[in-house]
Amino acid sequence: MIVGIDLGTSTSEVAVLKNGRPLLLREVAGSAQGILPSVVAVESDGQLRVGESAERLLIPKPDRAVQEVKRKMGSEERVTLGAEEFTPQEISARILRHLKQEAEKYLGQPVTEAVITVPAYFNDRQRRATQDAADIAGLRCRRLINEPTAAALAYGIERPGVEEKIVVYDLGGGTLDVTVLELSEGYLDVLASTGNAELGGKDFDERLMDFLRRECMRAAGVDLFATPRNRQKLKAAARHAKEELSSVESVQVMIENAGMTPDGDPVDFERALTRAEYEGLVGELVESTRSQLDQALAEKGLRPDEIDTVLMVGGSTRTPLVRRFVSEYFGGRTLRTEVSPDEAVALGAAVLSGIESRQIDPGEVVITDVSAFTFGVEVLSHEGGQIVGGVFSPIIRRNTTIPCTRTETYYTSADFQRQVHVKLFQGDAPLCRDNTPVGDFRHEISAPGPEGQPIEIRMSYNLNGIIEVVARDVRGKESGLRLQPDRAVMSDEEKVRARARMDAASLPGAAPAMAAAPPVEPASGAEWKDSPLYGKVAALLRHADGRLSQLSGGARARVDHLTSELKAALAAGDAERVAAREQELIDALFELD
Repeated sequence: MIVGIDLGTSTSEVAVLKNGRPLLLREVAGSAQGILPSVVAVESDGQLRVGESAERLLIPKPDRAVQEVKRKMGSEERVTLGAEEFTPQEISARILRHLKQEAEKYLGQPVTEAVITVPAYFNDRQRRATQDAADIAGLRCRRLINEPTAAALAYGIERPGVEEKIVVYDLGGGTLDVTVLELSEGYLDVLASTGNAELGGKDFDERLMDFLRRECMRAAGVDLFATPRNRQKLKAAARHAKEELSSVESVQVMIENAGMTPDGDPVDFERALTRAEYEGLVGELVESTRSQLDQALAEKGLRPDEIDTVLMVGGSTRTPLVRRFVSEYFGGRTLRTEVSPDEAVALGAAVLSGIESRQIDPGEVVITDVSAFTFGVEVLSHEGGQIVGGVFSPIIRRNTTIPCTRTETYYTSADFQRQVHVKLFQGDAPLCRDNTPVGDFRHEISAPGPEGQPIEIRMSYNLNGIIEVVARDVRGKESGLRLQPDRAVMSDEEKVRARARMDAASLPGAAPAMAAAPPVEPASGAEWKDSPLYGKVAALLRHADGRLSQLSGGARARVDHLTSELKAALAAGDAERVAAREQELIDALFELD
Protein backbone atom coordinates (compact mmCIF):
# COMPACT_ATOMS: atom_id res chain seq x y z
CA MET A 1 0.00 0.00 0.00
CA ILE A 2 1.27 3.48 -0.91
CA VAL A 3 0.41 6.57 1.13
CA GLY A 4 1.21 10.25 0.74
CA ILE A 5 3.22 11.95 3.49
CA ASP A 6 3.98 15.62 4.06
CA LEU A 7 7.08 15.58 6.26
CA GLY A 8 7.03 19.18 7.44
CA THR A 9 9.20 21.42 9.60
CA SER A 10 6.43 22.21 12.10
CA THR A 11 3.79 19.58 11.34
CA SER A 12 3.48 16.37 9.33
CA GLU A 13 0.47 14.64 7.80
CA VAL A 14 -0.42 11.38 6.06
CA ALA A 15 -3.11 10.97 3.40
CA VAL A 16 -4.49 8.13 1.31
CA LEU A 17 -6.52 7.85 -1.86
CA LYS A 18 -10.09 6.67 -1.25
CA ASN A 19 -12.66 6.28 -4.02
CA GLY A 20 -10.45 8.25 -6.33
CA ARG A 21 -10.13 11.25 -3.98
CA PRO A 22 -7.39 12.13 -1.48
CA LEU A 23 -8.27 11.83 2.20
CA LEU A 24 -6.26 13.17 5.13
CA LEU A 25 -6.14 10.69 7.99
CA ARG A 26 -7.63 12.50 11.00
CA GLU A 27 -7.33 9.75 13.58
CA VAL A 28 -3.57 9.97 14.06
CA ALA A 29 -2.39 9.50 17.64
CA GLY A 30 -0.70 12.64 18.95
CA SER A 31 -2.28 14.92 16.33
CA ALA A 32 -5.00 17.55 16.17
CA GLN A 33 -7.35 16.26 13.46
CA GLY A 34 -4.44 14.68 11.59
CA ILE A 35 -2.04 17.63 11.95
CA LEU A 36 0.88 16.03 13.80
CA PRO A 37 3.50 18.26 15.43
CA SER A 38 6.90 17.31 13.99
CA VAL A 39 8.32 16.80 17.48
CA VAL A 40 10.13 13.73 18.81
CA ALA A 41 11.02 13.08 22.45
CA VAL A 42 12.62 10.28 24.44
CA GLU A 43 11.65 9.70 28.07
CA SER A 44 14.28 8.87 30.70
CA ASP A 45 13.25 5.20 30.47
CA GLY A 46 13.86 5.22 26.68
CA GLN A 47 10.17 5.48 25.79
CA LEU A 48 9.63 7.18 22.43
CA ARG A 49 7.07 9.94 21.99
CA VAL A 50 5.96 11.62 18.76
CA GLY A 51 3.58 14.52 18.20
CA GLU A 52 1.61 16.30 20.91
CA SER A 53 2.88 14.14 23.76
CA ALA A 54 6.46 14.92 22.66
CA GLU A 55 5.60 18.60 22.27
CA ARG A 56 4.46 18.71 25.90
CA LEU A 57 7.98 17.70 26.94
CA LEU A 58 9.69 20.61 25.16
CA ILE A 59 9.45 22.89 28.20
CA PRO A 60 9.89 20.53 31.19
CA LYS A 61 12.51 18.37 29.42
CA PRO A 62 14.09 20.44 26.64
CA ASP A 63 17.12 18.12 26.53
CA ARG A 64 14.84 15.19 25.66
CA ALA A 65 12.69 16.70 22.91
CA VAL A 66 13.49 18.09 19.47
CA GLN A 67 11.52 20.01 16.86
CA GLU A 68 12.12 21.61 13.45
CA VAL A 69 14.68 18.95 12.49
CA LYS A 70 13.81 19.35 8.80
CA ARG A 71 16.09 22.40 8.71
CA LYS A 72 19.01 20.07 9.52
CA MET A 73 18.26 17.41 6.88
CA GLY A 74 21.27 16.76 4.66
CA SER A 75 23.69 18.35 7.13
CA GLU A 76 26.29 16.75 9.37
CA GLU A 77 24.63 18.14 12.50
CA ARG A 78 23.61 15.78 15.27
CA VAL A 79 20.63 16.07 17.59
CA THR A 80 21.07 15.26 21.28
CA LEU A 81 18.19 13.56 23.07
CA GLY A 82 19.06 12.65 26.62
CA ALA A 83 22.39 10.87 26.63
CA GLU A 84 22.31 9.91 22.94
CA GLU A 85 23.03 11.66 19.67
CA PHE A 86 20.93 11.15 16.57
CA THR A 87 21.18 12.17 12.93
CA PRO A 88 18.39 14.35 11.50
CA GLN A 89 17.41 11.34 9.39
CA GLU A 90 16.81 9.25 12.50
CA ILE A 91 14.54 11.89 14.03
CA SER A 92 12.58 12.24 10.78
CA ALA A 93 12.36 8.45 10.56
CA ARG A 94 10.56 8.36 13.90
CA ILE A 95 7.92 10.73 12.56
CA LEU A 96 7.59 8.68 9.37
CA ARG A 97 7.34 5.41 11.31
CA HIS A 98 4.57 6.86 13.49
CA LEU A 99 2.59 8.03 10.44
CA LYS A 100 3.14 4.65 8.77
CA GLN A 101 1.80 2.80 11.82
CA GLU A 102 -1.20 5.08 12.14
CA ALA A 103 -2.01 4.59 8.45
CA GLU A 104 -1.77 0.82 8.92
CA LYS A 105 -4.28 0.98 11.77
CA TYR A 106 -6.70 2.95 9.59
CA LEU A 107 -6.26 0.85 6.44
CA GLY A 108 -6.01 -2.55 8.15
CA GLN A 109 -3.09 -3.58 5.97
CA PRO A 110 0.68 -3.04 5.86
CA VAL A 111 1.97 0.23 4.43
CA THR A 112 5.23 -0.43 2.62
CA GLU A 113 5.67 2.59 0.35
CA ALA A 114 5.12 6.32 0.41
CA VAL A 115 5.20 9.37 -1.79
CA ILE A 116 6.99 11.94 0.37
CA THR A 117 7.00 15.68 -0.19
CA VAL A 118 10.04 17.97 -0.03
CA PRO A 119 10.50 21.70 -0.58
CA ALA A 120 11.11 22.48 -4.24
CA TYR A 121 14.33 24.16 -3.21
CA PHE A 122 15.74 21.14 -1.33
CA ASN A 123 19.11 20.23 -2.83
CA ASP A 124 20.29 16.76 -3.82
CA ARG A 125 21.76 15.98 -0.39
CA GLN A 126 18.63 17.07 1.46
CA ARG A 127 16.48 14.91 -0.82
CA ARG A 128 18.68 11.87 -0.29
CA ALA A 129 18.58 12.43 3.47
CA THR A 130 14.78 12.35 3.25
CA GLN A 131 14.96 9.02 1.46
CA ASP A 132 17.36 7.73 4.12
CA ALA A 133 14.76 8.63 6.76
CA ALA A 134 12.10 6.66 4.88
CA ASP A 135 14.47 3.70 4.58
CA ILE A 136 15.12 3.70 8.35
CA ALA A 137 11.37 3.91 9.00
CA GLY A 138 10.75 0.77 6.93
CA LEU A 139 9.22 2.64 4.00
CA ARG A 140 10.25 2.53 0.40
CA CYS A 141 10.17 6.09 -0.90
CA ARG A 142 8.28 5.51 -4.13
CA ARG A 143 8.65 9.13 -5.24
CA LEU A 144 9.68 12.50 -3.90
CA ILE A 145 7.40 15.30 -5.04
CA ASN A 146 7.97 19.01 -4.60
CA GLU A 147 5.56 20.51 -2.09
CA PRO A 148 4.12 23.23 -4.37
CA THR A 149 3.56 20.67 -7.13
CA ALA A 150 1.73 18.44 -4.66
CA ALA A 151 -0.48 21.33 -3.53
CA ALA A 152 -1.35 22.21 -7.13
CA LEU A 153 -2.12 18.54 -7.79
CA ALA A 154 -4.58 18.51 -4.85
CA TYR A 155 -6.21 21.62 -6.29
CA GLY A 156 -6.22 20.38 -9.88
CA ILE A 157 -7.76 16.97 -9.17
CA GLU A 158 -10.95 18.78 -8.18
CA ARG A 159 -11.01 20.92 -11.33
CA PRO A 160 -10.84 18.63 -14.39
CA GLY A 161 -10.98 20.39 -17.73
CA VAL A 162 -9.87 23.76 -16.32
CA GLU A 163 -7.12 25.76 -18.04
CA GLU A 164 -5.25 28.28 -15.90
CA LYS A 165 -1.87 29.53 -14.82
CA ILE A 166 -1.25 29.02 -11.11
CA VAL A 167 1.24 30.40 -8.63
CA VAL A 168 1.74 28.37 -5.47
CA TYR A 169 3.12 30.50 -2.63
CA ASP A 170 4.25 27.91 -0.09
CA LEU A 171 5.48 29.38 3.18
CA GLY A 172 5.77 26.66 5.81
CA GLY A 173 7.50 26.35 9.13
CA GLY A 174 11.00 26.24 7.68
CA THR A 175 11.03 26.93 3.94
CA LEU A 176 9.58 29.12 1.20
CA ASP A 177 8.80 27.89 -2.32
CA VAL A 178 7.25 29.91 -5.13
CA THR A 179 6.21 27.81 -8.12
CA VAL A 180 4.49 28.74 -11.38
CA LEU A 181 2.40 25.99 -12.97
CA GLU A 182 0.01 25.60 -15.86
CA LEU A 183 -3.08 23.41 -15.50
CA SER A 184 -4.72 22.25 -18.70
CA GLU A 185 -7.19 19.35 -18.94
CA GLY A 186 -5.34 17.06 -16.57
CA TYR A 187 -1.85 18.24 -17.49
CA LEU A 188 0.02 19.89 -14.65
CA ASP A 189 3.06 21.57 -16.15
CA VAL A 190 5.59 23.12 -13.76
CA LEU A 191 6.96 26.20 -15.51
CA ALA A 192 9.34 27.64 -12.93
CA SER A 193 10.23 27.25 -9.29
CA THR A 194 12.35 29.22 -6.85
CA GLY A 195 12.54 29.61 -3.12
CA ASN A 196 14.48 30.06 0.08
CA ALA A 197 15.32 26.97 2.14
CA GLU A 198 16.14 29.19 5.12
CA LEU A 199 12.91 31.19 5.50
CA GLY A 200 9.73 30.12 7.24
CA GLY A 201 7.55 30.42 10.31
CA LYS A 202 10.53 29.46 12.46
CA ASP A 203 12.17 32.75 11.49
CA PHE A 204 8.99 34.66 12.37
CA ASP A 205 9.08 32.98 15.79
CA GLU A 206 12.70 33.97 16.33
CA ARG A 207 12.03 37.63 15.51
CA LEU A 208 9.24 37.66 18.08
CA MET A 209 11.33 35.76 20.63
CA ASP A 210 14.15 38.30 20.38
CA PHE A 211 11.66 41.14 20.89
CA LEU A 212 10.03 39.54 23.94
CA ARG A 213 13.43 38.70 25.38
CA ARG A 214 14.46 42.35 25.17
CA GLU A 215 11.16 43.45 26.70
CA CYS A 216 11.60 41.04 29.61
CA MET A 217 15.14 42.25 30.19
CA ARG A 218 13.93 45.86 30.19
CA ALA A 219 10.95 45.25 32.47
CA ALA A 220 12.31 42.67 34.89
CA GLY A 221 16.04 42.33 34.28
CA VAL A 222 15.58 38.66 33.40
CA ASP A 223 17.14 36.96 30.36
CA LEU A 224 14.71 34.41 28.97
CA PHE A 225 17.56 32.75 27.07
CA ALA A 226 19.43 32.02 30.31
CA THR A 227 18.23 28.42 30.61
CA PRO A 228 17.03 25.87 28.04
CA ARG A 229 13.72 25.55 29.89
CA ASN A 230 12.99 29.28 29.84
CA ARG A 231 14.02 29.51 26.21
CA GLN A 232 11.47 26.81 25.38
CA LYS A 233 8.85 28.67 27.43
CA LEU A 234 9.58 31.78 25.40
CA LYS A 235 9.44 29.88 22.11
CA ALA A 236 6.09 28.31 22.98
CA ALA A 237 4.69 31.69 24.08
CA ALA A 238 5.93 33.39 20.90
CA ARG A 239 4.46 30.72 18.64
CA HIS A 240 1.13 30.80 20.47
CA ALA A 241 1.01 34.61 20.24
CA LYS A 242 1.83 34.50 16.52
CA GLU A 243 -0.98 32.04 15.85
CA GLU A 244 -3.49 34.00 17.96
CA LEU A 245 -2.66 37.24 16.14
CA SER A 246 -3.85 35.67 12.89
CA SER A 247 -7.42 36.10 14.16
CA VAL A 248 -7.29 38.83 16.85
CA GLU A 249 -5.72 42.29 17.06
CA SER A 250 -3.89 41.79 20.36
CA VAL A 251 -2.87 39.04 22.78
CA GLN A 252 -1.51 38.88 26.30
CA VAL A 253 1.86 37.12 26.45
CA MET A 254 2.39 35.43 29.82
CA ILE A 255 5.50 33.52 30.91
CA GLU A 256 5.34 32.21 34.46
CA ASN A 257 8.52 31.77 36.52
CA ALA A 258 10.60 33.61 33.95
CA GLY A 259 13.41 34.10 36.47
CA MET A 260 14.31 35.25 39.97
CA THR A 261 14.76 38.66 41.56
CA PRO A 262 18.02 39.39 43.42
CA ASP A 263 16.07 38.55 46.59
CA GLY A 264 15.14 35.12 45.23
CA ASP A 265 11.49 35.86 44.43
CA PRO A 266 10.03 34.34 41.23
CA VAL A 267 9.33 36.74 38.34
CA ASP A 268 6.40 36.36 35.96
CA PHE A 269 6.64 38.18 32.63
CA GLU A 270 3.46 39.57 31.12
CA ARG A 271 3.01 41.91 28.18
CA ALA A 272 0.28 42.89 25.76
CA LEU A 273 1.31 42.37 22.14
CA THR A 274 -0.56 43.88 19.18
CA ARG A 275 -0.76 42.59 15.64
CA ALA A 276 0.79 45.86 14.43
CA GLU A 277 3.83 45.30 16.66
CA TYR A 278 4.22 41.75 15.41
CA GLU A 279 3.89 42.80 11.78
CA GLY A 280 6.57 45.43 12.33
CA LEU A 281 8.93 42.68 13.50
CA VAL A 282 8.35 40.31 10.56
CA GLY A 283 7.53 42.78 7.78
CA GLU A 284 11.07 42.66 6.40
CA LEU A 285 10.92 38.87 6.14
CA VAL A 286 7.60 38.97 4.32
CA GLU A 287 8.82 41.69 1.95
CA SER A 288 11.93 39.61 1.18
CA THR A 289 9.73 37.03 -0.54
CA ARG A 290 9.03 39.56 -3.31
CA SER A 291 12.32 38.57 -4.92
CA GLN A 292 11.18 34.94 -5.20
CA LEU A 293 7.87 36.00 -6.74
CA ASP A 294 9.66 38.30 -9.19
CA GLN A 295 12.17 35.63 -10.13
CA ALA A 296 9.61 32.84 -10.64
CA LEU A 297 7.47 34.98 -12.95
CA ALA A 298 10.46 36.41 -14.81
CA GLU A 299 11.70 32.90 -15.67
CA LYS A 300 8.76 32.58 -18.08
CA GLY A 301 8.29 36.25 -18.88
CA LEU A 302 4.98 36.47 -17.02
CA ARG A 303 3.35 39.47 -15.32
CA PRO A 304 1.33 39.19 -12.10
CA ASP A 305 -1.89 40.00 -13.99
CA GLU A 306 -1.34 36.99 -16.27
CA ILE A 307 -1.72 34.58 -13.34
CA ASP A 308 -5.23 33.14 -12.97
CA THR A 309 -4.98 31.54 -9.54
CA VAL A 310 -2.82 32.05 -6.46
CA LEU A 311 -2.74 29.14 -3.99
CA MET A 312 -1.54 29.84 -0.46
CA VAL A 313 0.09 26.80 1.11
CA GLY A 314 1.80 26.26 4.45
CA GLY A 315 0.77 27.28 7.95
CA SER A 316 2.67 30.58 7.83
CA THR A 317 0.36 31.85 5.06
CA ARG A 318 -2.35 32.19 7.71
CA THR A 319 -0.54 35.35 8.86
CA PRO A 320 -2.71 38.29 7.69
CA LEU A 321 0.35 40.33 6.68
CA VAL A 322 1.50 37.52 4.37
CA ARG A 323 -1.93 37.29 2.76
CA ARG A 324 -2.15 41.06 2.28
CA PHE A 325 1.31 41.18 0.76
CA VAL A 326 0.65 38.40 -1.74
CA SER A 327 -2.80 39.73 -2.63
CA GLU A 328 -1.38 43.21 -3.28
CA TYR A 329 1.48 41.75 -5.35
CA PHE A 330 -1.13 40.20 -7.65
CA GLY A 331 -3.20 43.36 -7.94
CA GLY A 332 -5.41 42.99 -4.88
CA ARG A 333 -7.04 39.77 -5.99
CA THR A 334 -8.77 37.27 -3.71
CA LEU A 335 -6.55 34.31 -2.83
CA ARG A 336 -7.90 30.79 -3.33
CA THR A 337 -8.71 28.80 -0.20
CA GLU A 338 -10.36 25.65 -1.59
CA VAL A 339 -7.61 23.47 -0.13
CA SER A 340 -6.47 23.90 3.48
CA PRO A 341 -2.95 25.38 3.69
CA ASP A 342 -2.05 22.71 6.26
CA GLU A 343 -3.44 19.78 4.28
CA ALA A 344 -2.89 20.58 0.60
CA VAL A 345 0.61 19.11 0.34
CA ALA A 346 -0.27 15.76 1.94
CA LEU A 347 -3.43 15.51 -0.18
CA GLY A 348 -1.41 16.08 -3.34
CA ALA A 349 1.07 13.42 -2.29
CA ALA A 350 -1.87 11.02 -1.92
CA VAL A 351 -3.00 11.86 -5.46
CA LEU A 352 0.46 10.98 -6.77
CA SER A 353 0.40 7.77 -4.71
CA GLY A 354 -2.81 6.92 -6.57
CA ILE A 355 -1.12 7.55 -9.91
CA GLU A 356 1.86 5.43 -8.88
CA SER A 357 -0.41 2.56 -7.76
CA ARG A 358 -2.63 2.90 -10.86
CA GLN A 359 -5.71 3.75 -8.79
CA ILE A 360 -5.76 6.87 -10.94
CA ASP A 361 -5.19 6.43 -14.66
CA PRO A 362 -1.71 7.86 -15.37
CA GLY A 363 -3.15 9.32 -18.57
CA GLU A 364 -5.80 11.21 -16.62
CA VAL A 365 -3.31 13.32 -14.65
CA VAL A 366 0.08 14.06 -16.24
CA ILE A 367 2.76 15.98 -14.31
CA THR A 368 5.86 17.61 -15.70
CA ASP A 369 8.45 19.19 -13.45
CA VAL A 370 11.55 21.33 -13.67
CA SER A 371 15.05 21.18 -12.30
CA ALA A 372 15.08 23.33 -9.16
CA PHE A 373 18.83 23.91 -9.48
CA THR A 374 21.45 24.34 -12.17
CA PHE A 375 23.80 21.39 -12.72
CA GLY A 376 27.20 21.77 -14.30
CA VAL A 377 30.93 21.09 -14.13
CA GLU A 378 34.10 22.76 -12.90
CA VAL A 379 36.27 24.34 -15.61
CA LEU A 380 39.29 26.58 -16.10
CA SER A 381 38.45 29.99 -17.52
CA HIS A 382 40.56 32.62 -19.33
CA GLU A 383 39.87 35.98 -17.72
CA GLY A 384 41.96 39.11 -18.31
CA GLY A 385 44.81 37.10 -19.81
CA GLN A 386 44.93 34.77 -16.79
CA ILE A 387 43.68 31.25 -16.21
CA VAL A 388 41.19 31.06 -13.36
CA GLY A 389 40.27 27.73 -11.80
CA GLY A 390 37.16 26.58 -9.96
CA VAL A 391 34.72 28.26 -12.37
CA PHE A 392 31.23 26.74 -12.62
CA SER A 393 30.02 25.97 -16.14
CA PRO A 394 26.24 25.25 -16.28
CA ILE A 395 24.95 22.42 -18.46
CA ILE A 396 21.36 21.86 -17.28
CA ARG A 397 20.03 25.19 -16.08
CA ARG A 398 17.56 25.81 -13.28
CA ASN A 399 13.89 25.56 -14.35
CA THR A 400 14.67 23.39 -17.37
CA THR A 401 11.75 21.04 -17.98
CA ILE A 402 12.69 17.46 -17.17
CA PRO A 403 13.37 14.87 -18.49
CA CYS A 404 16.07 16.51 -20.58
CA THR A 405 19.53 15.98 -22.09
CA ARG A 406 22.04 18.76 -22.66
CA THR A 407 25.55 18.67 -24.16
CA GLU A 408 28.45 21.11 -23.88
CA THR A 409 31.93 20.89 -25.42
CA TYR A 410 35.07 21.75 -23.46
CA TYR A 411 38.77 21.56 -24.34
CA THR A 412 41.91 20.14 -22.79
CA SER A 413 44.14 22.70 -21.06
CA ALA A 414 47.57 21.10 -21.62
CA ASP A 415 49.51 19.37 -24.38
CA PHE A 416 49.09 15.60 -24.42
CA GLN A 417 46.77 15.68 -21.45
CA ARG A 418 45.96 12.07 -20.54
CA GLN A 419 43.06 12.54 -18.15
CA VAL A 420 40.13 14.83 -17.45
CA HIS A 421 38.76 15.07 -13.91
CA VAL A 422 35.03 15.81 -14.31
CA LYS A 423 33.66 17.42 -11.12
CA LEU A 424 29.89 17.90 -10.92
CA PHE A 425 28.17 20.66 -8.96
CA GLN A 426 24.65 21.81 -8.21
CA GLY A 427 23.82 25.48 -7.69
CA ASP A 428 23.65 28.87 -9.32
CA ALA A 429 26.82 30.59 -8.10
CA PRO A 430 29.57 31.42 -10.64
CA LEU A 431 32.27 29.67 -8.57
CA CYS A 432 32.17 25.97 -7.71
CA ARG A 433 33.20 26.59 -4.11
CA ASP A 434 29.84 28.33 -3.55
CA ASN A 435 27.83 25.43 -5.02
CA THR A 436 27.14 21.90 -3.81
CA PRO A 437 29.41 19.07 -5.06
CA VAL A 438 27.36 16.08 -6.21
CA GLY A 439 29.92 13.71 -7.72
CA ASP A 440 33.02 13.30 -9.87
CA PHE A 441 34.77 10.84 -12.18
CA ARG A 442 37.94 10.65 -14.29
CA HIS A 443 37.97 10.19 -18.06
CA GLU A 444 41.11 8.65 -19.58
CA ILE A 445 41.67 10.32 -22.95
CA SER A 446 42.07 7.70 -25.66
CA ALA A 447 44.34 9.76 -27.97
CA PRO A 448 46.24 12.53 -26.13
CA GLY A 449 47.20 15.43 -28.39
CA PRO A 450 47.99 19.14 -28.37
CA GLU A 451 46.17 21.49 -26.02
CA GLY A 452 42.60 22.23 -27.10
CA GLN A 453 41.38 18.69 -27.79
CA PRO A 454 37.54 18.70 -27.54
CA ILE A 455 35.85 16.81 -24.71
CA GLU A 456 32.06 16.53 -24.96
CA ILE A 457 30.08 16.39 -21.70
CA ARG A 458 26.51 15.07 -22.00
CA MET A 459 24.16 15.36 -19.02
CA SER A 460 20.71 13.76 -18.73
CA TYR A 461 18.17 14.31 -15.95
CA ASN A 462 14.94 12.30 -15.70
CA LEU A 463 11.70 12.49 -13.69
CA ASN A 464 12.93 9.97 -11.13
CA GLY A 465 15.80 12.26 -10.19
CA ILE A 466 18.49 10.21 -11.93
CA ILE A 467 21.30 12.25 -13.45
CA GLU A 468 23.66 10.66 -15.95
CA VAL A 469 26.88 12.41 -17.02
CA VAL A 470 29.03 11.10 -19.87
CA ALA A 471 32.40 12.41 -21.13
CA ARG A 472 33.31 11.64 -24.75
CA ASP A 473 36.63 12.37 -26.46
CA VAL A 474 37.56 12.76 -30.14
CA ARG A 475 38.01 9.00 -30.61
CA GLY A 476 34.52 8.34 -29.27
CA LYS A 477 35.67 6.82 -25.99
CA GLU A 478 33.10 7.39 -23.26
CA SER A 479 33.10 7.24 -19.47
CA GLY A 480 30.69 8.63 -16.96
CA LEU A 481 28.73 8.59 -13.76
CA ARG A 482 25.12 8.02 -12.78
CA LEU A 483 23.76 9.83 -9.75
CA GLN A 484 20.71 8.03 -8.42
CA PRO A 485 18.22 9.47 -5.93
CA ASP A 486 18.68 6.51 -3.59
CA ARG A 487 22.40 7.23 -3.21
CA ALA A 488 22.39 7.44 0.54
CA VAL A 489 23.78 10.20 2.72
CA MET A 490 24.05 7.55 5.45
CA SER A 491 25.84 4.25 4.89
CA ASP A 492 23.90 0.98 4.95
CA GLU A 493 25.60 0.09 8.23
CA GLU A 494 24.51 3.40 9.79
CA LYS A 495 20.94 2.84 8.66
CA VAL A 496 20.86 -0.69 10.04
CA ARG A 497 22.05 0.59 13.42
CA ALA A 498 19.55 3.45 13.31
CA ARG A 499 16.70 1.08 12.52
CA ALA A 500 17.70 -1.23 15.36
CA ARG A 501 17.86 1.68 17.78
CA MET A 502 14.41 2.86 16.72
CA ASP A 503 12.95 -0.65 16.97
CA ALA A 504 14.26 -0.88 20.53
CA ALA A 505 12.26 2.22 21.56
CA SER A 506 8.56 1.84 22.38
CA LEU A 507 5.84 4.29 21.47
CA PRO A 508 3.02 4.23 24.07
CA GLY A 509 -0.41 3.53 22.64
CA ALA A 510 0.75 3.36 19.04
CA ALA A 511 1.32 -0.34 18.41
CA PRO A 512 0.43 -1.11 14.80
CA ALA A 513 -2.75 -3.01 14.01
CA MET A 514 -0.74 -5.80 12.41
CA ALA A 515 2.85 -6.88 12.09
CA ALA A 516 4.89 -4.07 10.62
CA ALA A 517 6.01 -4.38 7.04
CA PRO A 518 9.53 -5.79 6.69
CA PRO A 519 12.25 -3.15 6.66
CA VAL A 520 13.70 -2.09 3.35
CA GLU A 521 16.91 -4.00 4.07
CA PRO A 522 15.81 -7.12 5.99
CA ALA A 523 18.42 -9.21 7.76
CA SER A 524 19.53 -12.16 5.69
CA GLY A 525 22.10 -14.90 5.78
CA ALA A 526 22.40 -14.92 1.99
CA GLU A 527 26.01 -15.47 0.99
CA TRP A 528 26.07 -12.54 -1.42
CA LYS A 529 25.15 -10.14 1.38
CA ASP A 530 28.21 -11.21 3.34
CA SER A 531 30.50 -10.03 0.55
CA PRO A 532 32.71 -7.02 1.41
CA LEU A 533 31.66 -5.65 -2.00
CA TYR A 534 27.98 -5.62 -1.05
CA GLY A 535 27.95 -2.09 0.42
CA LYS A 536 29.01 -0.67 -2.95
CA VAL A 537 25.91 -1.99 -4.75
CA ALA A 538 23.35 -2.30 -1.94
CA ALA A 539 21.39 0.81 -2.98
CA LEU A 540 21.31 -0.37 -6.62
CA LEU A 541 19.97 -3.80 -5.62
CA ARG A 542 17.25 -2.20 -3.48
CA HIS A 543 16.29 0.02 -6.41
CA ALA A 544 16.17 -2.98 -8.77
CA ASP A 545 14.04 -5.01 -6.33
CA GLY A 546 11.62 -2.11 -6.08
CA ARG A 547 11.34 -1.82 -9.87
CA LEU A 548 10.68 -5.53 -10.33
CA SER A 549 7.20 -5.21 -8.84
CA GLN A 550 6.35 -2.65 -11.55
CA LEU A 551 7.65 -4.68 -14.50
CA SER A 552 6.36 -7.55 -16.57
CA GLY A 553 7.38 -9.65 -19.54
CA GLY A 554 10.84 -9.29 -21.03
CA ALA A 555 11.75 -6.20 -19.02
CA ARG A 556 11.08 -8.01 -15.75
CA ALA A 557 12.98 -11.09 -16.89
CA ARG A 558 15.99 -9.01 -17.90
CA VAL A 559 16.19 -7.08 -14.60
CA ASP A 560 15.65 -10.28 -12.61
CA HIS A 561 18.44 -12.03 -14.55
CA LEU A 562 20.89 -9.15 -14.15
CA THR A 563 20.10 -8.90 -10.44
CA SER A 564 20.81 -12.62 -10.02
CA GLU A 565 24.05 -12.28 -11.96
CA LEU A 566 25.18 -9.40 -9.72
CA LYS A 567 24.38 -11.40 -6.59
CA ALA A 568 26.33 -14.37 -7.95
CA ALA A 569 29.33 -12.13 -8.59
CA LEU A 570 29.07 -10.84 -5.01
CA ALA A 571 28.94 -14.36 -3.64
CA ALA A 572 32.07 -15.22 -5.63
CA GLY A 573 33.86 -12.13 -4.33
CA ASP A 574 34.88 -11.21 -7.90
CA ALA A 575 35.32 -7.43 -7.92
CA GLU A 576 35.71 -7.24 -11.71
CA ARG A 577 32.53 -9.23 -12.32
CA VAL A 578 30.67 -7.16 -9.73
CA ALA A 579 31.68 -3.94 -11.50
CA ALA A 580 30.63 -5.31 -14.90
CA ARG A 581 27.28 -6.70 -13.68
CA GLU A 582 26.64 -3.46 -11.76
CA GLN A 583 27.04 -1.38 -14.91
CA GLU A 584 24.81 -3.74 -16.92
CA LEU A 585 22.05 -3.49 -14.30
CA ILE A 586 22.39 0.31 -14.15
CA ASP A 587 22.10 0.50 -17.94
CA ALA A 588 19.00 -1.70 -17.95
CA LEU A 589 17.28 0.37 -15.25
CA PHE A 590 18.19 3.65 -16.92
CA GLU A 591 16.66 2.45 -20.20
CA LEU A 592 13.42 1.72 -18.33
CA ASP A 593 13.37 5.23 -16.86
